[in-house]
Amino acid sequence: MSAAAPPRPAVEAALDMMLSSSTFSGAPRLRRFLELIVRYALDGEGDRLKEYTLGLEVFERGLRFDPKCDAIVRVEALKLRKKLLEYYRTEGVADLVTISLPKGSYQPRFDARDDVPSSILEDPERLCGQVESLSGQSSPQALERAQHLLDRALECWPDNPGLHLSLATTILATIEMELVAPIDAMPRLKQSATRTLQLDPLRHEAHLYAALPRIIEHDKTAALTGASRALRAAPRSAIAHYWMASACAADLRLSDMLMHMRLAVRLQPHTLFFQTWTAVALFWAGHPHAAIRHLRDILLVEPADALAGQWLAQMLSYMERHDEAHEAAAQAYAAVPTAQAQAVLGFVDSRAGRVESAESVLHSLRQTAATRFVAGSRMAAIEVALGRLASAADTLRRGRHQGDWHLAWARGDQRWEPLRGHVAGVT
Repeated sequence: MSAAAPPRPAVEAALDMMLSSSTFSGAPRLRRFLELIVRYALDGEGDRLKEYTLGLEVFERGLRFDPKCDAIVRVEALKLRKKLLEYYRTEGVADLVTISLPKGSYQPRFDARDDVPSSILEDPERLCGQVESLSGQSSPQALERAQHLLDRALECWPDNPGLHLSLATTILATIEMELVAPIDAMPRLKQSATRTLQLDPLRHEAHLYAALPRIIEHDKTAALTGASRALRAAPRSAIAHYWMASACAADLRLSDMLMHMRLAVRLQPHTLFFQTWTAVALFWAGHPHAAIRHLRDILLVEPADALAGQWLAQMLSYMERHDEAHEAAAQAYAAVPTAQAQAVLGFVDSRAGRVESAESVLHSLRQTAATRFVAGSRMAAIEVALGRLASAADTLRRGRHQGDWHLAWARGDQRWEPLRGHVAGVT
């Protein structure tokens, strides 16, 4: 452990990762316990972490709670310590910030690891499994951690095709989540995919990743060819069907998009990510009511699913159900407060005539874009909805210069209807 205490944002990110982990998924009371003690400690209110307070605020014991007669807090603290050990033996083995609960205290301890534990670097297969688990969490912190883990592992295992393929998958996820400018990340994506194929030509996903950067081009042939090749090699791969659906959508082959998404769901019925994109395929194929029902079902299962919430907000907005759209967008942003989610909130508010709110979001996004990547298409969509077409056109042109990923699907995107014929790439 390093001597310096980790900064608050790093601790909060570590807490969020832990609370969303499968280790804690079936332990709501321990999650509430952990979150409360960490929040109090970060806010400088550690003196409130007494047995009586915890009994009232976490375990709802009531004002007559007597810690001498009721050991609930001590028992649950023991369970929490065991759960934390379990988490750091499995999902959290590569965490750069650790949270612990020393014996005899309810004050949590925060430590920063200097590097990835050497034990996980000794087993590339286990490490790839850890990266897959991180990527499945679809959070900026998880993807940043996954990429750091892979970079360190590749220093030890430079000729391991599985590691190169995992790196390509992780880079693509950061592009999809708009954490990096595609123009900066696409070359490394292609490099990782190409290196994978040099080491093992049978890694079918790498054919797709090598061709995928070309999906931004007007002619989608190269991306479709790469997706088809991957699918032929692994016809029962849900992710291969997902990317085939994405390439079909970019080429406006909407019935094919829907077919491949349904196949992806059939292969992995419990993956909500595929369920969400099936709803998108339904919407694009002209079935908006079915798409909305689909998304609402997803959010019943997982209310914090930000991707489903964002798409629900946009679909409701297109159907002029503006109050519902705002509620869905606000909930998605509260669940995962990224620039992407904030932009969706600004977009639905601009379409609803909430000009002041939309202006505030647009201003915030521009400030954010001064220090890190924000997709130009996100800001341009708000400008279009506000009727500022000239400004939107300029923003889109800058987005194209950055390789804005979403413009690959611009031909079927309703947001750009007012700009058709005026901006290259949205015709």
